[in-house]
Amino acid sequence: KILILDFGSQVTQLIARRVREAHVFCEVHPCDVTSDWVRDYAKDGNLKGIILSGSHASVYEVDDRAPDAVFELASKGFGALIAIERDIHLKTVIETGVSLDAEFSKELALTIFHPKTVLHDGGVVVSGDRIVAAACIFPLTQREDLDRNLGLRHRAGLGLSEESDAVMLIVSEETGQVSICHGGIIERNLSVEKFRQRLSKLLLHEKYESDHSKQLEGQALESDSGPGALVSHQTERRPDTRSI
Repeated sequence: KILILDFGSQVTQLIARRVREAHVFCEVHPCDVTSDWVRDYAKDGNLKGIILSGSHASVYEVDDRAPDAVFELASKGFGALIAIERDIHLKTVIETGVSLDAEFSKELALTIFHPKTVLHDGGVVVSGDRIVAAACIFPLTQREDLDRNLGLRHRAGLGLSEESDAVMLIVSEETGQVSICHGGIIERNLSVEKFRQRLSKLLLHEKYESDHSKQLEGQALESDSGPGALVSHQTERRPDTRSI
C-alpha cells in the first residue's frame, strides 16, 4: 500500500486515482500527521512508499477558479452542477457522461453549461484541476424532508454527496442562488465570500468543529430567506434513483 500525505496540492486526488488505477491500494491523509502515526500505520508491513503531494505554499487551483466560474454562471442564469472529487474516485459517475481531459476554467464552465450546448444537461466531474467528464448522471437523494422548491440539480448534488466525499457546487437556473453540498448537507444561497471560505476549507479537508457538527445533527431544512441555509442528512437512504 501507498500513503499519500496531502500538503494542499491541486493534484493529490489525481495522483491517488492513478495509483489506484494501477491496482495499488493507497490512502490520502493530511500533511500534519505525526511520525508516530506513520510508524503505527506501517506496522502491518504492507507500506511500500510515501508520496508527499504539494507543499505548504500549494493551493487548489480549482479553489481559486471556481468562485469566478460559479458566480458568472449564476449571473447569466445558467444552471450548473459540479462535483469536485476528493478521496473517493467517482469512476461509476464519470462513466455515465462524456469523457474530457481539460483544465478547469471559467470559460470552459460557461461553455459546458450554456443552455444551447449538448453537454449542459448533467453534471461535471472535476479531479485535481481537470474537468474529466461532463453530462454525467448523479444519483438522486431519496430524502422526503426537503423543500419542495429544490430541483433535480440540488437533489442530485445531495445524492452524490451522500454516497461519496465529493464537494458539490450547484447553481440554480431559476433563482441564480449558489449552493454547496457535502456529506449529505446542503448549504444554500451563499455569498461570494462565504462560498470561497467554505470551498477552501472543504478542499483542504478541514472538518467542522465538534460543536458545529452537533448543531447540524437532527437539523431540518431551513428557510431560503437567508444565506447559508443548511440541510443535514438524517433519513435512511433508499435504493438508488439516478438522474441529473
